Amino acid sequence: MPAAKVLIPNSVYALVRRKSHEYAIERIRQAARAAAQYAKDNHPYKDRTYNLTKSIQAVPTSNGAYLSARMFYGSFVEFGTVKNKAYPYLRPAIEWMLKQLKNRRVLPGSTFEKTLWLLTKLERDLVR
Repeated sequence: MPAAKVLIPNSVYALVRRKSHEYAIERIRQAARAAAQYAKDNHPYKDRTYNLTKSIQAVPTSNGAYLSARMFYGSFVEFGTVKNKAYPYLRPAIEWMLKQLKNRRVLPGSTFEKTLWLLTKLERDLVR
């Protein structure tokens, strides 16, 4: 006797796909907020006015989030200048965030796993 088959409507597949995508984006936003706090707590530069530290934030976007420092000299501190050496504070925070995201348990083929693959690719590009 053949097994009974039940067709699942496409709307259910779409709902599951959308929910998993929303979950992945929310996890990335949470990780970005944690990375911003990590950057504030673990920066290697001496911040005399604390303006740069206060300006570090995680900015939510439609696809997740990004880290930003709103002070104009943030990139000078991060990448250095001709006269001053670099004190990276955002890149180590992003690397820490990627490690945190990779340690989560992921179901094979999920949107979250694809997002992790993209983040891993981004991490490789940062190292270069």
